[in-house]
Amino acid sequence: MEYKKLIIIYLLVIFFENTLGKCDNSSTTVNGNKIKCKNELIFEENFNRLSVDNDYAEEDNYEYLNSSVWKREIKIPLDPDYEFCVYHKLEKGLRVEDGLLKIKPHLLEDFYGENITYFGRLQLADCTGILPGECSRNAIGFHILPPVLSRRLTTYDSFSFRYGKIEIRAKFPEGDWLYPELWLAPKYTTYGIGYASGRVILGMARGNQGLIKNDGSLEDYSSRIVEFGLRTGPLGTSGNITEEKVTKRHNSGVWTRDFHVYTTIWNSNGFIFKIDGEVVGQLRGGSRQSENQNRMAPYDLEFYLMLGVGVGGVRVFPDGTRTGNYEKPWKNNGAKVMLRFWQAKDQWLPSWKHENARKTALEVDYIKVWSV
Repeated sequence: MEYKKLIIIYLLVIFFENTLGKCDNSSTTVNGNKIKCKNELIFEENFNRLSVDNDYAEEDNYEYLNSSVWKREIKIPLDPDYEFCVYHKLEKGLRVEDGLLKIKPHLLEDFYGENITYFGRLQLADCTGILPGECSRNAIGFHILPPVLSRRLTTYDSFSFRYGKIEIRAKFPEGDWLYPELWLAPKYTTYGIGYASGRVILGMARGNQGLIKNDGSLEDYSSRIVEFGLRTGPLGTSGNITEEKVTKRHNSGVWTRDFHVYTTIWNSNGFIFKIDGEVVGQLRGGSRQSENQNRMAPYDLEFYLMLGVGVGGVRVFPDGTRTGNYEKPWKNNGAKVMLRFWQAKDQWLPSWKHENARKTALEVDYIKVWSV
């Protein structure tokens, strides 16, 4: 009898050891290394005070951005979106406070003087751009300086991964022609530059409270609509960009007033997008052009996280739209897009002003990524 008990105990021990030690194999890689099990937390950022970052002065009383994780982009954006801003290193407008990352845009002239947009010269110290035009510009004629200072952060140097579940709790910026940049960007340009190697939009709502098509369809592009999606160019080129997206309309308001949890599940079968736990839609992804390519290409390689606030540009805001009492002031294929935007500042700038100073800020509470 004792022998049978010992056998049973032994079998139970073996069973529990195998059960507790067992995991489902993961398809995720992190910085080139394979992750063993599914549902492992592979990245977590709560924007708590971790260490002193010398970029901040003690008297500022700010909590500190973890500079070992986040790298600042410092450049004038060009192809493929030509945003109407400079991604700048200026500290005002980028802070971590009360456990929140806050990125807020400011006018260039508020810091560097009236009319510098029309007549100034911009030379970016510590520029992270590759092309000369990303690091310096002279204002000549209708080629003005980007009129807005914004900020953009990436994990390019610290964290990249292939396949995972990404969860971001954030509040989007509010104000005409502003939008949040919550992206996955490709670590490598294996399939080409620009969008040829893909980009994943992890949640985006335009800052315009009202933005509809003028063609009678009244198609809505306002902050009542949230979008997820993929931007992909033909492999090997940056032209002819296609955008696949899923959308959800807010039942009673706009997506820019409150925090929501935006989730993307990315695996070898495609993408699933959720808001506050509710599935919004899914996309297959991939644009394979030969049998030698993975069917998920270009979304079969590692991507990194990108956070920022975008302004205008030639892609996010469709032509032929009206916001409030005025029409969109520039054409996306026009020669003077940034000038037209700036000349209309009396129309859009009031939407940035509010007794609530956080209105135009992107605020991020946390980011978590799990293996799949």
